[in-house]
Formats: sequence, C-alpha cells, structure tokens
Amino acid sequence: MKNLKIKFLVAILAFAIGVIGVWASGVLSSLSFFFVEIDPWMEIDVAPTNEPFLEQAFGNVEVRFRRRLKIEGENYAEFEIVNHHRLPVGYIGYGKDSYCTTGVKVNDSVEQNNQCWCGTGLEMQILRNGETALYQVSESEVRHLLKKDKRKVTTQIGFEFLVGAERRKELVWSEKVSFPK
Repeated sequence: MKNLKIKFLVAILAFAIGVIGVWASGVLSSLSFFFVEIDPWMEIDVAPTNEPFLEQAFGNVEVRFRRRLKIEGENYAEFEIVNHHRLPVGYIGYGKDSYCTTGVKVNDSVEQNNQCWCGTGLEMQILRNGETALYQVSESEVRHLLKKDKRKVTTQIGFEFLVGAERRKELVWSEKVSFPK
C-alpha cells in the first residue's frame, strides 16, 4: 500500500511539473522584450554595386518549375530562375543558387518566410541578363507556411528580388505547383 502511495505522489508531482513548465514557456514567449529578433538583412549592404537594377522583376524575371527531387529524405520542388531583361536583378543569399525569402500563395492569401537566420556569408547576389539560378523549396516549408499537413497542396511559390535604384523588394511568382500527400 505504501509503494502505491509513493508511485501516485511521484506521478502527481511529475504531472504538476509538466503543467507548470508548459505554462511558464507560454508566458515567457509572450513577453517579447525578453527576446531580440535578429534580422540578417540589417547587416547586408544591399547596394554594393553602382550598376542599375531593372525597375520591375515581374515580366522580366521568370520562375519555372523544373522537377521534384528528394534530398536527404526530404521532398523538394526545384525552380529555375531566369533573368530575361538587359539589366541585372539582385537578391540576398549565401551564393548564386541560394535565396533568403520565399512566399507561398493560395488565392489572395500570401505567407512569406525569411530562412536566412545567420548573417555570416550572406551577401547581395546578382542575376544578369540570360543568367539562371536553381532554387529548391522543401515541401515541409510550404506546408508549414500554409499550415496544411494532411492533403494535397496546390500553391504558387514566390522568390524575393531587389529592383530599382532603391533596391525595392518584389516577389516573383511561379506557376501553380502541387505537393501531393
């Protein structure tokens, strides 16, 4: 009987510690002044070149779906980015085939994600006339942004480019792409 009481008290204590821990994490995360969000964009010189950028990416920069692929067990959609304009377009990334900001769009709803959390090696990339870049977007990233886990997802993927003399941010969208479940 004594053994049963001890087991019961240990179980109640473990439950109480768990409830308090969950409650405390919720309270602390709502106190935003404890957390400083680091924006790697603040560290990037978005105008390292004096050459003019095209004024509008839409219609000049093409985002084409190429294929589906699997990288380390994760499903990805691969896109080819092509600059058809005589002027270059810029974007922030860790290299030519790297990007920071994507968007997903269903109907008129748009969700964006900046996945460049580390400023080390992050720099302005330039895509000149006729040049291409390959970007891979993970299915899990798309599903996370759309908050859809269970069913087939059809969406457009957008990539952020910097245009104009002031380096405005502009998303250029792909055609609709499906992620089967």
